[in-house]
Amino acid sequence: MIKPMTYFTIGVLLLISLFMARTASRAEVTESKYGSFKITQELTLPGKPMMIYDAITGDISGWWDHSFSGSPFQFYIDPKPGGGFYEIFDESGDGVLHATVIAAERGKLLRFDGPLGLSGRAIKIVHTYEFHPVGSDSTSLKLSVNLSGEIEEGLPETINQVWHHFLFDQFEPYIEEGRHLLVAFEEDEKWGYKNNQGQVMIPPTYHLAGQFNPYGIAAVVDDSGWVYISMNGRQLLRPYIIDNGPDYFHEGLARIIDQGKIGFMDESGTVVISANFDFVLPFSEGLAAFCVGCKPVSQGEYAIMEGGKWGYINSTGEIVVDPDYDRVGSFINGKAEVVKDGKEIILKKEDIGEKK
Repeated sequence: MIKPMTYFTIGVLLLISLFMARTASRAEVTESKYGSFKITQELTLPGKPMMIYDAITGDISGWWDHSFSGSPFQFYIDPKPGGGFYEIFDESGDGVLHATVIAAERGKLLRFDGPLGLSGRAIKIVHTYEFHPVGSDSTSLKLSVNLSGEIEEGLPETINQVWHHFLFDQFEPYIEEGRHLLVAFEEDEKWGYKNNQGQVMIPPTYHLAGQFNPYGIAAVVDDSGWVYISMNGRQLLRPYIIDNGPDYFHEGLARIIDQGKIGFMDESGTVVISANFDFVLPFSEGLAAFCVGCKPVSQGEYAIMEGGKWGYINSTGEIVVDPDYDRVGSFINGKAEVVKDGKEIILKKEDIGEKK
């Protein structure tokens, strides 16, 4: 006697056989070849690495000419770990995530993982941009593309040609013609930035806007005060304010403020000395006085620092004179006037070793 379950199993097998017979003319099994390859391309561009980095990230619609939608509403790379390579189709937000940023260091490296135009294929692609200074005002941009997975015949050559088009036919003239350079403009009492084609690259949302320096940063005023931005509109850091504006650069460094503490940045907007100090004076002859435990006391339009103890740091942030002094001055001609226990002392720079 055949068990009921056996009848059910036979029935299922018959249904599968009938289905396969009906669909045989429409089904196809193809063999895929799997492998990997790497391509590299390199070109030299006018401008410092920070500026080239900002131009190849943020809004890339000015030079990237391949898209799914044909005319994207937005096309941009958010240059931070976890940020996306986005193509937004319309105002509703529909679009495509072409890749995800997995490493970002402004002016040095950008790496993103994603299929770009090969979406839907059994492949993995990692793209890496590397930026290196060439001379005083040029940048070597190196692209590496690492691909593994389903490799069709001719795919490596196709990808190599496509990237040559993007970098040499599109991005290189974009930079050489200065289309990435931005100029501040005012509209309805707000400030933003346009390129030399008149295209709005950063919308007018700021109360004030300064010009970009050769390193690709500008000081603007938003609702929270002064802030430095990059040429792709990303906020970098907030400056220490003096004379109603950002701190001046002394010996290539200017003060910044973060959560009430003070540090230093360079002209590219890179933090050189972390904001760990209660207060610090500008650099003079390679040294800057800092205090521990001092507090600002208002005196009319200005404030002075009172209390605490003072010492000195060098341009790397290393403490070279411990905070043992009640008052200090900046070094001038190798000497600084300091006060300890009510006694005035002259510190000589030549007497400061690795740490005093």
